[in-house]
Amino acid sequence: MLSTLSKNLAGVLEPSYYLEELGLIPYDWQTEALDPTIRRLLLLCARQTGKSTIVAGKALNKAKYFPGSLILIISPAQDKSKEIMKKINLMMPLDPYLPDLTHDAVYEKEFTNGSRIVALPGSEKSVRGYSGPKMIIVDEAAHVLNETYRAARPMMVAADTELVALGSPRGKRGFFWEAWDHGKHWKKILVLVPWNLKDEKFVPATPIEKVRRYWKKKGVSVYYSTRHTLEFLEEELDEGGGELWIRQEYLCEFLELAGGIFTEQDWLDAIDDGLKPLFSDEDFVDDDVEPLFKEM
Repeated sequence: MLSTLSKNLAGVLEPSYYLEELGLIPYDWQTEALDPTIRRLLLLCARQTGKSTIVAGKALNKAKYFPGSLILIISPAQDKSKEIMKKINLMMPLDPYLPDLTHDAVYEKEFTNGSRIVALPGSEKSVRGYSGPKMIIVDEAAHVLNETYRAARPMMVAADTELVALGSPRGKRGFFWEAWDHGKHWKKILVLVPWNLKDEKFVPATPIEKVRRYWKKKGVSVYYSTRHTLEFLEEELDEGGGELWIRQEYLCEFLELAGGIFTEQDWLDAIDDGLKPLFSDEDFVDDDVEPLFKEM
């Protein structure tokens, strides 16, 4: 009995422990994303890094340990809205202590403890009528209409709602880009592949320590995915949508709608840690200035 109570308490306090109990060992970035103290979470991730799996785990953890919770999943279209629900379906049999289902449908699950997980299509009309959700998940957020997102936000009034938006970029437009670019209330996690494109060929990405120093000033936690091999990415480049596709879907670049001269990665590659400051330490505080760059 004591062991079971201890596990339940650990699952409430640390959702990452709950996933480990299910036999799912989170990556480092997933452990950070599972932090229950984060109320507003942006996950900007390369394709197939495990972002849907981790938010499915967050949803199931909330439904189990917080009776009466309403968890809403919003996606661009009805077919997309059931993708995270599929992940939840795969996780449920792994937990022998999960409350039983009183209603089990493709787009909705209701448990004996009163919790519900509902997957909605991404229309303004579909999200109205709900109130007080404990969690809202906006999947493929760059493809969800601004009107839908704005219609969902008032549901969080006085509800202590956990809001999670995830996906890959789709140009410099929409609420997802706005939140990533200048949103002040979000915890932001960036997950990239460990390669960059140069002259239409893959080269090793900037060392992670250097990348983290760059993004730290922007309040972003950054990680490299360990799931993507060079061979796979080269095949994607050859067989997929070309360089722009790779930059968007795997390098997580919010590309200019009309094209641009420099990308975020271009600036990262230009950073030279070996350059000496133009001024002495007495003239400025290093933490308060932007990095010095090589001549382009």
